[in-house]
Amino acid sequence: MRAKEFILESNSVVKIKQRLPKNAESAMTGAHRVAGTLDRTYDLNRIMMLLAGTDGKNHTHASPQSWAGKNNTAHPYTVEELKMLKHVYALANIEWDDVIAQNSSNKSTELDDTNKRSPVNSFK
Repeated sequence: MRAKEFILESNSVVKIKQRLPKNAESAMTGAHRVAGTLDRTYDLNRIMMLLAGTDGKNHTHASPQSWAGKNNTAHPYTVEELKMLKHVYALANIEWDDVIAQNSSNKSTELDDTNKRSPVNSFK
């Protein structure tokens, strides 16, 4: 089956009740169209994360929303980049907040339980 046979695009808004052509239905058994919200990428990501933690009978322990929610995030690496971001937030009149207080060196650190040694012996 060719993509043009099942990708139906037009200038009009596609309604959720629209059906696939009969010849596409047989090739795409089990396909789901998920309405979600306006942020379809975020919705699909959350669905797939929750799906990874369930067997279809038991509930997953994952949160229904990430710490960022439906916000964008910016992660400056340096103090200079942080200053630049704050400057453009003001220029664009964008609301923002520090999720994690910046430390003085702006350096990230590994968690204590992270393996910091390579399991591979170095060459001599």
